[in-house]
Amino acid sequence: MSAHAALMNLFSQSDDAPALSISGVLDSPIDFPLVSRVLELCQEEGMAKMPTFLPCESVSLSDQVDILRRGEANCALIFTTPDAVGELPDDIGLQSREVFRIPMDAIVQRDHPLADRDRLTMDDLDAQTIIRIIGPRFSTAWSSLEAQLSRAAIHVKTKLAPASSAYEYVTWNPEEAVLLVQRAPVFSTAMQSASCLRIPIEDERLRLPLTAIYPAGAPSQELSTFLDKLEQTYREAFDPS
Repeated sequence: MSAHAALMNLFSQSDDAPALSISGVLDSPIDFPLVSRVLELCQEEGMAKMPTFLPCESVSLSDQVDILRRGEANCALIFTTPDAVGELPDDIGLQSREVFRIPMDAIVQRDHPLADRDRLTMDDLDAQTIIRIIGPRFSTAWSSLEAQLSRAAIHVKTKLAPASSAYEYVTWNPEEAVLLVQRAPVFSTAMQSASCLRIPIEDERLRLPLTAIYPAGAPSQELSTFLDKLEQTYREAFDPS
């Protein structure tokens, strides 16, 4: 976080407008190391002006498209698929690019039947109760995961959880329910507690797709560089080999 703050201060010394304005989901603490690394790579590539990141008030796909339509951002990053973007009414012309499919983990209570496993597959989730955290920040991510489970013929029971974030999960008793969360990067600390365990789901069928959406036409050199470095950073963070 300190490195992120220092970089943002360094790259904001110009009175000129930034080259890029990015909206969407890259504004949570887990993303700060990733964003800092992206900015470092962009600087090494010679980008003169660093992008700014808008606070994310909604991860609704339509709301993010409205931000692009109003010209408030050059690119939106959201957990959805290019197919879902293609189904939207499109009066401004949109392009999409899947940046990375983030692996998932399961968080369970230490007395859960799955707690003795060192890794899981999607099949292990069949017939389980899956926590669906409520709130607008989780709507598109959950829709994508739900569609992947359905395509794989995995039948799960779900229930709404009175929690606004995964961190609240570890403070109350979800009984035998499973919480699906995106995996932390290799340089982050995995979220666990005295009562909960985090188990990796090693299954290509269940990934959280981070997708970039931007107005149609050839992307600017700055946007292309940013998306290339963003993809590179995610690959380094989740697959260091």
